Amino acid sequence: MPQPKRSGKYHLKLKRIFCTLLALTAIYCALIYLPFQRHLWFDELLTYYIARAPNLELARKWDLTPPLMHVLAHVCLAWSNGNPIAVRIPSVVAFYIGSLALFGYAARKLGYWFGIVLVLVLWYSPTFPYATEARPYALLYCFFCCLLFCWDLAATNQIRKTALAGVALFSFGLVNAHVLAPLSILPFVAAELVRWKRSHKADVALWAALLLPLGFVFSYFPLIRSYQTIGHYPLAFQASLHALASYYWHTFTGVVLCLATAWAAAKLAQIIDTRRRAQAYPRGSAEPADAVLMLVVSLVPVVLDVIMMRDHAPFWGRYCITSAVGLYGIAVFVLASPFRRSPHAGVAAASAVCLLLLGQMWIAPWYQNFAHPPAMNVEAFAAIHPDLPIVAASGLSFVEMSKYESPAIVSRLYYLRDRAAALQFANATMFEDLDGFQAAFHFPGTVESYPDFVAAHRHFLVFGTIDYPEDWLLRKVRADGAKIRLIGSFATPYKDKNLYEVWLARNTR
Repeated sequence: MPQPKRSGKYHLKLKRIFCTLLALTAIYCALIYLPFQRHLWFDELLTYYIARAPNLELARKWDLTPPLMHVLAHVCLAWSNGNPIAVRIPSVVAFYIGSLALFGYAARKLGYWFGIVLVLVLWYSPTFPYATEARPYALLYCFFCCLLFCWDLAATNQIRKTALAGVALFSFGLVNAHVLAPLSILPFVAAELVRWKRSHKADVALWAALLLPLGFVFSYFPLIRSYQTIGHYPLAFQASLHALASYYWHTFTGVVLCLATAWAAAKLAQIIDTRRRAQAYPRGSAEPADAVLMLVVSLVPVVLDVIMMRDHAPFWGRYCITSAVGLYGIAVFVLASPFRRSPHAGVAAASAVCLLLLGQMWIAPWYQNFAHPPAMNVEAFAAIHPDLPIVAASGLSFVEMSKYESPAIVSRLYYLRDRAAALQFANATMFEDLDGFQAAFHFPGTVESYPDFVAAHRHFLVFGTIDYPEDWLLRKVRADGAKIRLIGSFATPYKDKNLYEVWLARNTR
């Protein structure tokens, strides 16, 4: 007679997991619906143009990431009959799969409901926009979380052969996702060293599955050489102690309200459970190796910042997407610790965070879009001095406008190159080769040298932002004594909002 009882518990557990996955899937789809439809920005257009190419030669020249993302985007683009938005599908799917793998790991360490809390915190965090960005960061997150789950299974000798195969597969996928992915292998190395010290025996099979895929790193060398030719980045973008502190600050401040809501709901449930004398149920537990892994992955930004500072390279938070798993994992572990004896604290915390997430990241944007529809283009420019050229001060805006604006505007659209002026006023040469980029991918608009342009045009319009770090044009013409008039600010989907009218002095070259 005990067998039917165990079978009933098993089916009840499966039903709970199925309902949880169904709910998480519905929430995820609701959260990505609006962001998925926005304009592709510059970096995503890079993915789009490469994905349209018949081979990967252009990817090796113009992008600094392994080709996996471009291959997946190419398949999705072909499947969707060329719809540009389709290049986001790999990221959407990867972020979802990674979140499920993270839930599987977190449920074993924090308990079922606080495992859900960790996933929801990540969806609330500044990390979530990469779920709908056609770049490799969601793949990096996905492979890291899947590797984390399989590593834990292998380390605890559960479905050992399958887990080891998963470790090898996802370690290989990780190093194929991004050139900085090897830094995300370091936490697993540290965790394995802890296990080795505690057991006095190396887990040779797990070490092999984890490290052998790193041989693919040698394929990065052409990408690194291309990266070194970019040259100069604005000081505001370069790695620094301030940039590092800013990363940690925004990572945590982005989820303060979410964590506070979860704590308040869990505390209320704990008080109610205490009064009712509810019986606690066993929760998952973290091993020292897990703590070391989470700590080391949380410190990866420090290592990356030091490396980037040496080369005066930029430090972007998206490079550290795997560190968010460690940082939020530690935060939720600290949050859950006082409530281990409360059976309903996790349920309350997950429910409260879910309501906050839907309210702040779904209902509020829906209302905002209804009350203030976003501007999808700058058609108003067509009626403003239609005889004058429009110069995009930013390479970002130029490429995006060339894709989304009407032929009437694109026919007047320019981007100007002047290496000396770019270095003098912005310390940036990021778009010095934009003419070659345009020639490779055949998108419209005109890229021209600054001296040639001003020789033919003394009066023109500039769409730009004077104080944006990498944009030099408006500062250049202002220093040359040009007359600049702000025509107005416009709601646009681009980083720039202001349109200026410029008259160059007669002696300007």
